[in-house]
Amino acid sequence: MLLQRVMTAVPLGVLAVWFLLTQSSEAVFYALLFFIAISAWEWSMLCGFNHVLMRVAYAASVVAVIFLIQFLLIDKSPGLLLLIIVVWWVFVIYRMTARHPEEASNQQSIIKLLIGFITLVPPVIAMTYIHQQQQGAY
Repeated sequence: MLLQRVMTAVPLGVLAVWFLLTQSSEAVFYALLFFIAISAWEWSMLCGFNHVLMRVAYAASVVAVIFLIQFLLIDKSPGLLLLIIVVWWVFVIYRMTARHPEEASNQQSIIKLLIGFITLVPPVIAMTYIHQQQQGAY
């Protein structure tokens, strides 16, 4: 089983590195957006939403927030956005170490969905921002 996973991961990793190094920032953004939309779909299932329409709505709203940030806010204040991301991850690490897992798993679904937004959106914004820099793709 491990060998099969490694044999799958290595070619996919090579393909991902090739894609990041050779494609335009716009292509990288849309590829990341595709994978984050799938991740949002799965995240909504983890939050207990089994209805397809609810899951589609959550994935679409995550994609919409990413578009909003990418095309309206990132050029105006990338430093502020990155500061918010860092503060968020410090908070997440604190929560993970301060609470027991059984307490964290009993949170309401709405809170888990909000956590999903804040967890899924920043990687796309950060990776796209870095890729757009002069030496970002290399």
